[in-house]
Amino acid sequence: MTTTPGFATSEALRTLLRRLHDGGDAWRNDREAADLMAFTIKRYGALARKHGLEPADAAVAAFEVMRTRAARNAFDPWAVVTRAVQLTLMY
Repeated sequence: MTTTPGFATSEALRTLLRRLHDGGDAWRNDREAADLMAFTIKRYGALARKHGLEPADAAVAAFEVMRTRAARNAFDPWAVVTRAVQLTLMY
């Protein structure tokens, strides 16, 4: 049985992104940030492979958008991240 991480919901992701944004080196040193990036590799890995890329490429795209104000303040941050990853991997 796999457990869904807390940040899998939009509200929890928004909260985490805001905390990471306010935390200085939090993206580098926070365990939950590392878990989030591992989750994005799993979540978007198939999409990356569909475009002939590695799952880590999808995680990089997700990371870049997660650092933006648009993702932090979105009603549905996962929708923002997903669309940005899709566009990045297509182009």
